[in-house]
Amino acid sequence: MHVRIGVITDTAKWSSLCKREGSVGAGRIMDLSGVPANLLGRVSNDGSRVDLHRLKLTSVPEWLRTLTAITHLDLSDNQLTSVPEWLGNLTLLTALDLSDNQLTSVSDSLVNLTALTALDLSDNQLTSVPESLGSLTGLTTLDLSVNYLASVPGPLGNLTALTRDRKSTRLNSSHIT
Repeated sequence: MHVRIGVITDTAKWSSLCKREGSVGAGRIMDLSGVPANLLGRVSNDGSRVDLHRLKLTSVPEWLRTLTAITHLDLSDNQLTSVPEWLGNLTLLTALDLSDNQLTSVSDSLVNLTALTALDLSDNQLTSVPESLGSLTGLTTLDLSVNYLASVPGPLGNLTALTRDRKSTRLNSSHIT
């Protein structure tokens, strides 16, 4: 098996390589041509991990939607005020870190992230979280601490895979009224 690492920006070469080596998304080749050159170092070679923390981002970059093999996405410590609906289309995500932003709400589209095992929404300005998060039964870690939650939706009780210490500790430090 031959492994090639690099970025192909020539569309004709990309098409030729895909035909010869296998399809995109089959775990063999990931098209990183949409990733800005200055951020390539923040994306793993196979496109499965993206670390965009501490970049002062005010919105989630559109080019992320093309990296459908992402399993770990770190958008922490930015200035995000919202999360786009299309983020729910990155269905291979197992870890999503949106901590230390300025989020006031979270999209219901996150319910599509059924492979998610870790979700960090701490240190935001959330006043509520969608009840639909209760259907993410694979979550082992959910951090809602340091927010302004009026209450925690009852369906979050369905998240029985949460580790006991994490569940009790990280919810209690929210400003639940």
